[in-house]
Amino acid sequence: MCACLADGTASALLGERRLQGQLRLSGPSLAQAGAPLKITLPQTPPFELRGAIAHESGVWRLQAERATVGRSQLNGDFRFDTRTTPARLSGRLGGTRLALADLGPSVGAAPAGAASAPAAPGGKVLPQRRFDLPSLRAMDADVQVAIAELDFDAALLDAAVATLSPLGAVSGHVLELTDDAAVAAATAAALDREGRIDILVNNAGITGGNASTWELDPAVWRRVIEVNLIAPYLTTRHVVQAMLKAGYGRIVNIASVAGKEGNPNASHYSASKAGLIALTKSLAKEVATRGVLVNAVAPAVARTAMFAQMTEAHIGYMLGKIPMGRFVEVEEIAAMIAWLSSEDCSFTTGSVFDITGGRSTY
Repeated sequence: MCACLADGTASALLGERRLQGQLRLSGPSLAQAGAPLKITLPQTPPFELRGAIAHESGVWRLQAERATVGRSQLNGDFRFDTRTTPARLSGRLGGTRLALADLGPSVGAAPAGAASAPAAPGGKVLPQRRFDLPSLRAMDADVQVAIAELDFDAALLDAAVATLSPLGAVSGHVLELTDDAAVAAATAAALDREGRIDILVNNAGITGGNASTWELDPAVWRRVIEVNLIAPYLTTRHVVQAMLKAGYGRIVNIASVAGKEGNPNASHYSASKAGLIALTKSLAKEVATRGVLVNAVAPAVARTAMFAQMTEAHIGYMLGKIPMGRFVEVEEIAAMIAWLSSEDCSFTTGSVFDITGGRSTY
């Protein structure tokens, strides 16, 4: 059988109590495909899905032989059980390539060939639309992910450079931050090009997925620590020496409320951010009299590409902990970072700035 999307509804599928057959599904965005099943999916470029589908007694099974979303090439085997409360999505997502830019506004870029989404009130660009928050609470998910290539997309970097270029000379570079030699070379190149480094913001990070501590793969645990803690240590180690010679510098580490409180099913991420907070405090004391100030920001969850690494249940858990009832917006975090990076921040160092909508009050 074949079903087509019409105004975001897969009417040919949802009306059947029992169903089995071949599926070919396409549409302008995955968001419209998820809406009929009350699943929150990101805005994406046009997609096409081919495979087999079955439905019986409230349980859907999808074997996706081939799924193309923009430039991403994916496959998978999924089970969606609507009999449970909340409904549960489980299975496996695989493929040869996942381009983060194909998540569109989730990472701040309009999909290639797509019309730009209107800016939010106040001229804000990120996020271009809010997630449907009730649907985040309406399902649970346990999907194993095995993607051969995760493409961070040079186009996103190019777009960022183009956006910032009117403010002055800007260059963008791709770097493996866990490689000490690569970080040293990049630091030397920046100093050769600019003459000095005044500001360092350690922002790169990953979540490593969600699972109980004893269920997390040790390799995943180590990778999260490498990216979230060792990498900031390496960048700081090289950059701070140049700052000390200049007698001036501002270092801002992007930690997390998870590092202050510890999130269940995220022990690796929580531990990495707690370590980053401790690194902030230690370094700040070491350089306090030498013109270099070191602070950290501990946000609640923001709607970024990292959402793709977390289960819906974990996202819902984090949202439920925020008294203000919404996710922090990246511009709000950026405004705090901008002040901490400026000369106006002149008597504050070794501090952890909370931006959690009331979740943490210390």
